[in-house]
Amino acid sequence: MRNTDRLPLPHQPVASRIESRHNNRFGAVLSALYQFLQERYSSNGGDERRDAYSILVFNQLTEINVQNDMDSSIDQLMENALQASPSWGTNFSDALHSTEQVMEASWSPDRAPVVVFLSDGEGHLDEDIMRGLCDRAVSLGSPLSFWSISFGPYSRVLRKMADIAKDVASRAPRGSNAVAVPSAFCTAINTVQLARTFSNIATSLRKARASLINPTAPAPGLSVAPREMLLI
Repeated sequence: MRNTDRLPLPHQPVASRIESRHNNRFGAVLSALYQFLQERYSSNGGDERRDAYSILVFNQLTEINVQNDMDSSIDQLMENALQASPSWGTNFSDALHSTEQVMEASWSPDRAPVVVFLSDGEGHLDEDIMRGLCDRAVSLGSPLSFWSISFGPYSRVLRKMADIAKDVASRAPRGSNAVAVPSAFCTAINTVQLARTFSNIATSLRKARASLINPTAPAPGLSVAPREMLLI
């Protein structure tokens, strides 16, 4: 994430803050994160925080910058994210273990779990760890919505993560009218595409979260009460 072949977006309100600390690939990711937060804020009408956010940054080890935050403003969330210190290395197993721990510690029956997992490298995937994360979400009460993003030339492992998440969600017990929990693999080759990808995810989550048919699975297009979202 320290490579400077991709840089933050220049015209965002937080651009100068990002560039001053992370004028590199990680800064590009922070630009996309800011875009996502803005989309989520707008979807809530701009006056209510319905989501709980956790932000984890990983290389060989995983750093938890934000955990189960429902109160901070976008600026405060971005300031916390700016404190991260990305380095070299790609340890997917440690990142997935930490994600499961944060998800479990932050769990609420009133929120649907969502993970956006991004990497510019390719590490080894222990499929049992990935499947264990998804199974744990099901056992806690709601299948996991998992979005993997490749911000580099590597896609095989990240694609497999999304496939496992979709498989586990498809096998989870649901009401007879429920549809599959949204999970997908995405790829972005530059900062603009990455920001667009995050924006598209935010839009997809808004559609899925707008209506729920039962306490365990999102169902787009049905007019019933919305639920909050745990985003890791």
